[in-house]
Amino acid sequence: MQIGYAKADRYLAVPNEERERRCWGNDTDYFQIEDDGVYRHFIRGWLPIPVRNRESPFAYGLWVEVPQDRFFRYVELYRSDASSEEPFDAAIANHVNGYPETIGVAVQVQFAEVNQRPVVTVAEREHPLRKEQDTGITSTRLREILHRVP
Repeated sequence: MQIGYAKADRYLAVPNEERERRCWGNDTDYFQIEDDGVYRHFIRGWLPIPVRNRESPFAYGLWVEVPQDRFFRYVELYRSDASSEEPFDAAIANHVNGYPETIGVAVQVQFAEVNQRPVVTVAEREHPLRKEQDTGITSTRLREILHRVP
């Protein structure tokens, strides 16, 4: 079970009439945006949160802003097992409802096996998302999260 974000918030802020000129990517897993001559790079990841007394975790399918070299490495390895790559620093690129601000929150990203999205782990130990990643959530908390979805 997951809540997915179609695009990073920054992409949604680009006017529709400018997207074709300023945005490049595959629409589902990676893209870059040109902002006044500077390129910003994004990949979609999977931020798992264990649910107590359940085998499968809940997850947020969200976007993270990544360094340029990691972006192009991801594109290069897109259809390969990249799980042996070293994890790297990035930042959440979506506002996740029900939490203190999440855009810009530091994360670690680990590329994954073929046909698997990269795994995102919140680096800021005091952020509520990280606490939930560490300790898991109850089924009651999961229902609260799912009821927030518009």
